[in-house]
Amino acid sequence: MYAYALMPNHAHFIIHDTTENLSTTMQSLNISYSYYFNQKYERVGHLFENRFKSKNIEEESYLKNVVRYIHKNPENAGMSKKYPWVSYHEYIQNKEGLIDKDFIMNLFDDNISNFKIFHDNYSKNQDLGSHYEMINKIEDEEAIQCMKEIAKEENLIRIQNYDKDKKYEIIKKFIQIEGIKKIQIARILGLNKKTIERIEKKMSL
Repeated sequence: MYAYALMPNHAHFIIHDTTENLSTTMQSLNISYSYYFNQKYERVGHLFENRFKSKNIEEESYLKNVVRYIHKNPENAGMSKKYPWVSYHEYIQNKEGLIDKDFIMNLFDDNISNFKIFHDNYSKNQDLGSHYEMINKIEDEEAIQCMKEIAKEENLIRIQNYDKDKKYEIIKKFIQIEGIKKIQIARILGLNKKTIERIEKKMSL
């Protein structure tokens, strides 16, 4: 886990999922915490209102912005800058906690001053942009289902073997799906990102 913010009615986490088993992990966490919470406060029933939502982070610049968005979430909600349940303090105080700091700090050349400056020099408009992208970017599961319906193809990998014109027409439709990213299309189809970028460029001619 690279960042977190535990808010009164929701939580944000940045997790590097190396097992592609995020759903099972989150289900286990939710069940365990619900049991603990209900036992402690002598209550029964569901604790979480909705299923968790996840988004892939595939670019370093976006990752940095999302880290900042999460760390600024309590402040933007009108809480104190000293709000304790946020991973920003683990970075600044360089103390052991829940997170793996090394990967994120490497993005700032392992310089805590660079990390602080990036967090301090921000506007709500910048972070709202990250929030908008987090909301509107669709997950792979949803993207795959949408792509299958558009292509009328159950096995999307077969698109690799389509003739040039048919492949172009199908991928052109994929690019037009709201919230989907080129690297996401490439990963799902098993193609190079540059192939998708060439088709997008051709679309604009």
